[in-house]
Amino acid sequence: DASKQAAYPMQFDYVSKCILMFQNLDGVEVLLFGFYIQEYDDECPEPNRRRCYLAYLDSVKYFEPSGLRSPMYQTILNGYFAQAKSRGFVAGYIWACPPLKGDDYIIYCHPDSQMIPKSERLRTWYHKMIDRAVAEGIVVERTNIYDEHMVVKPRARCVRLAPCTAARLPFSRLGARARCRARTMLS
Repeated sequence: DASKQAAYPMQFDYVSKCILMFQNLDGVEVLLFGFYIQEYDDECPEPNRRRCYLAYLDSVKYFEPSGLRSPMYQTILNGYFAQAKSRGFVAGYIWACPPLKGDDYIIYCHPDSQMIPKSERLRTWYHKMIDRAVAEGIVVERTNIYDEHMVVKPRARCVRLAPCTAARLPFSRLGARARCRARTMLS
């Protein structure tokens, strides 16, 4: 069993949180944006110790004024990451994979006219958010799981691949991650 050979922990306890944003539209409180985050605290073994994972994010297009929709959502996410940093979390992971038409992660029903971003546009949206967080001192750097956990960066000029085992990669219970990766590999 590879997990025993690499001393991979048998479980990773975490706290799941749901952050929601409502707006009063014509006298009715309407859920417009939300996300689930998984927090792995100081008690969690490596490689997950003091890390958080943005598991699911969902929104509907009714935010007013519409031109401030993305900046508002990005501000809420960066506010969460600033708060997590102040509580001692050292890394935040975001799985940026758009849903398929008809997938409802948090909000039960989306308008037919709501566009679903393509993968590249969604990554760009998150990169813009993270770059803003870097500029504001919330985030130290933007990287990815491959560069962070699979590449050895020696002092020499060359970069070589590190021996990759499951024990080196952070664990997350992101069901969307597996589905998205499978869709990407099959398309």
